[in-house]
Amino acid sequence: RRQLRFCANMYEQQIVTGGFSLHEHPWSATSWKEPSIKKLMDMEGVQVYFGNGCAHGMKAWSRGEGKPVAKPTGWMTNSWCIGQRLAQRCSNNGTKWDHSHAETVGNARALAEAAVWPEAACREIALGLKEELLRAGREVTSMEEK
Repeated sequence: RRQLRFCANMYEQQIVTGGFSLHEHPWSATSWKEPSIKKLMDMEGVQVYFGNGCAHGMKAWSRGEGKPVAKPTGWMTNSWCIGQRLAQRCSNNGTKWDHSHAETVGNARALAEAAVWPEAACREIALGLKEELLRAGREVTSMEEK
């Protein structure tokens, strides 16, 4: 909890000084109910978005193969552009062509792999930040879109 409060304080400082913040935790984490996080959620412009890891290419080793990881995730940010890019849901619609997810319960390897966000998610964050800075009329000197 001490580390979470420290992070929340840093997020708040970023926001009140005109910067942007981004917090990620599993959707079911109890941390979303912590007073320091709830205080941030109440700040003007801060929103919580839901997304799945597999929508950003997250995979983990499960049952002998690399499979998509559902990883229901909450993203709290004061950047609409970043939030929109991260709020991508699993594309499964119940057909036989859909993907199956990696079993992470009791699978230490899969859990460790799911702790690291893939490059695609990181790229979405960088591009969302670029868009947000441009919307705010700030100069952006790099972050080319590939």
